[in-house]
Amino acid sequence: GMSLTGKVKPYKKGFGSMMPDVYHVPFPVGLHGISVDESEAAIERLFRATLDPGRVAAVIVEPVQGEGGFYQAPLELMRFIRNLCDEHGIVMIADEVQTGFARTGKVFAMEHYKEAGVFADLTTMAKGLAGGLPLSAVTGKAEIMDSADPGGLGGTFAGNPLGIAAAHAVLDVIEEEKLCDRAVV
Repeated sequence: GMSLTGKVKPYKKGFGSMMPDVYHVPFPVGLHGISVDESEAAIERLFRATLDPGRVAAVIVEPVQGEGGFYQAPLELMRFIRNLCDEHGIVMIADEVQTGFARTGKVFAMEHYKEAGVFADLTTMAKGLAGGLPLSAVTGKAEIMDSADPGGLGGTFAGNPLGIAAAHAVLDVIEEEKLCDRAVV
């Protein structure tokens, strides 16, 4: 997980080498002088000069960048990533660990791209899932989720009974208190 973060300090500093073959490209933020076109060009350069797209297992994107300053991914970028993944047979993963569960006006931030036909193949979630109790989950397309052998999916925070009960309570609160309707986007 530490290899995935694009933030060196405080997360990677002093921890030595990270896992290889994890690549980062600039996220489009006007305030930082990075446009969607520049982000797309960086991905194209990566595939042209450094990385064969056939070796890419997945593209992981936060629909709202968390550690980078809480910037929503522009629709144009999300369309580009979805099309790129479709073209090369790459799995598109939405990292909803920080954005899921009514934090953006929808249960999941990816729902903001639904009308444009942009969907993730897999979605990761945690934090808001169980109201702060340790629980995580991955959901996705049946052909991906069903490809693991029985017992092949699991993890430290995947399925303890107290966490599951908390997740049910969280979903009840989201619905009963109309949190999505009340969220400011």
